[in-house]
Amino acid sequence: MKKRTSMTYITAVFRKVWRCGYCDLQNILYGIDPEYYNSGVYGWNCDIYITEAGAFTTGYRNMRGERIPYDLIEKYDTEAREIIKGMWTDNEYRNKLNDLRARFYNELEQL
Repeated sequence: MKKRTSMTYITAVFRKVWRCGYCDLQNILYGIDPEYYNSGVYGWNCDIYITEAGAFTTGYRNMRGERIPYDLIEKYDTEAREIIKGMWTDNEYRNKLNDLRARFYNELEQL
């Protein structure tokens, strides 16, 4: 279950914070549940996913962190979509998606 948090807490606790628009990483983060969310007077702002590469904020407003280049998102999200649509066994599917995430995280760290 997601916990409500402030963006000040997220930027203070996590060494690296990344941001992108709503559903930009939906295929890359498929199967990972957000640990936190942020909301304000207008309702829900964003979800926060905690990964090996740091915290990812995805949503409509009040997101913090370094923006992920859209060409990088498009490259890996397209590949993740193909993995999800493929006919794999459960272990093959998880392994392929985890390998893709590891490559994505490594490329992010190179920025």
